[in-house]
Amino acid sequence: MDRFSCKECGKPTKILCQCEKPGVWICSKDYPEHEQRPGSHAAFSQETKSYLISENLKKQFKCKLESIKQETLRHAQLLKSETEKIISTIKERSEMISKELESFISMCNSVINDVDEIESIPDKLFFTPFESYLVFSKYAEAIHNLYPPSFSIIKSIPKIFSYKSSTMFHTLYNYSEYACGFKSYNEMIVFPKKRKVHHPMIFSSARLLAVSDTQILITGGDIDGQVLDNVYILKLPEKYMKQIHPLKAGRKWHSMAWINKSPCVIGGSNGSNDLASVEMYFENDWVTVKDLNMPRSSLSSISYRNTVWVVGGISGNDIRSIEKYEDGIWNLLDIRFDHSVSSVALICLGDKLLIIGGTNKTNNQSLFLSFDTENEEILHSKTLEDEYYFPYNMCIVENSVIKVIDNMCFMKEFIIEDT
Repeated sequence: MDRFSCKECGKPTKILCQCEKPGVWICSKDYPEHEQRPGSHAAFSQETKSYLISENLKKQFKCKLESIKQETLRHAQLLKSETEKIISTIKERSEMISKELESFISMCNSVINDVDEIESIPDKLFFTPFESYLVFSKYAEAIHNLYPPSFSIIKSIPKIFSYKSSTMFHTLYNYSEYACGFKSYNEMIVFPKKRKVHHPMIFSSARLLAVSDTQILITGGDIDGQVLDNVYILKLPEKYMKQIHPLKAGRKWHSMAWINKSPCVIGGSNGSNDLASVEMYFENDWVTVKDLNMPRSSLSSISYRNTVWVVGGISGNDIRSIEKYEDGIWNLLDIRFDHSVSSVALICLGDKLLIIGGTNKTNNQSLFLSFDTENEEILHSKTLEDEYYFPYNMCIVENSVIKVIDNMCFMKEFIIEDT
């Protein structure tokens, strides 16, 4: 049997499973059974140079999403039946939660359609969480840990209904296992285990993006007035640093997200001017994409499906606006905050963004806003007890609890309820 023969049936194959080193040759017919065996499986086709979508994972993913959708639908039906029994003073609240549930069901359908439509993923260095769920079997447990909104009935006035938003859509499109901050100039702290990472060429003005459940991409920064184009991959838990292809333009105080399912850097400063430029990591190099509508540094960004949201920032004066990247274009929304914000924390709930904290030129903020991404309007706001800002916009998501690292490298917890 040569090395291009299926381990199970001996027939020729060009599919290599990465469950062992240097790999196991397996045919497409035998792969579904093969990936049920112990180990971390991912099948790569040497012929098409792409990863195979695991039918087992695809089935599990769809089944879980369908189950969540059905459970949410039952919640919606229960909500409607209970609403008929209660007094008119709680009608406004019941309609709000019903809208939340129906929106969640609609978003589940959209994601299920996305799962149905994808057939293969080209070979590349970084995969979005959504892509990883469909390729790498080690994410099977993560699929089972997805959950619907929490719903229960409390027999009290005025809150007869208890509702907690699901953070499922955040974790589908943004890795949320780690959050990082800088304790000092060259010392990065990785939560939740507070691992310390020292490196002479990473700095607190760099920006970070988790690109798998074990890797963090570190870009830019500055040293002694020189703005850097350095790019590193931090491998956890080993704390191994690998340098990859540099940025086209050095930058600091930028933000990072996913554009077209690839890591990107957005805005920032080159030390002399704030930047509107955007770069995307594609085929082992950084390529420029459409600029923002205005220069922004100390901005925040987040991804959801094929959209990137950018909030606030600084450019001469603090910025009060939001931009949306969709279909290759940045759109400046017709909305303005009451005051300027930069370095906010962003949480994606699908049809809503939670905008937390931030700073302006004079004060940190105690801001907590819920932004409706469908109608592009602020739903409501409240004031937090303390003031925070979050320059790295990385968070750890645990059910309805969000843990974000502030500028002092302290972990702040927020319970996502009644959003």
